Amino acid sequence: MKVLPLVIGCALLLGISSASATCSYVSASPGNSWDFNILMRGTNATSSTTYSGVIHATIANVTSVGSHCEVGFVMKVTSGNYSTLSGTSYSFIQKVYDKTVTNSSDLSWLLISMSVSNKSYYNLATNAESAASWDDSGVLNWMFTSDSNYGIYILMSVSRVSTASTPGYEPWALLLAGAIGIASIIGIALKKRH
Repeated sequence: MKVLPLVIGCALLLGISSASATCSYVSASPGNSWDFNILMRGTNATSSTTYSGVIHATIANVTSVGSHCEVGFVMKVTSGNYSTLSGTSYSFIQKVYDKTVTNSSDLSWLLISMSVSNKSYYNLATNAESAASWDDSGVLNWMFTSDSNYGIYILMSVSRVSTASTPGYEPWALLLAGAIGIASIIGIALKKRH
């Protein structure tokens, strides 16, 4: 009976490691946030409109779903001339797959797998030019894309300007502290019985 707290603690720790392993290629955690400078310009034959500002992106959750992980984001325009979006929060879900190469679909992603060997991308097509770069943890550093369709030329660039710290404690730290606490309570109770 004296080893019961240790057994329970080890079981809880094994549960923690097996649960987190499924999304181990996603380094970001709920609460992580970044600021991005956004510049977007639309031009046609008669006029040109430019939007610029800062978008604050915060991770709400990370969930394993089948063959990929889904990362929930909350985005908020904190400054700039996005008049219809400024101050408004909106959410979206990004799918992250564990892979070693990037492709054109990655360009709409703030996150990629940490397993990607060369965390950059460049594409030059007939009517579009795109490039992007992510850091070692798979978080977007910058992105550039241009497109010309139906007589409208669109240019957009995104660049990360800051990384905010994760508020509070990491979820795994809270679970570890809880496991230790439960094991201690059981140990004390068993000791009082004897």
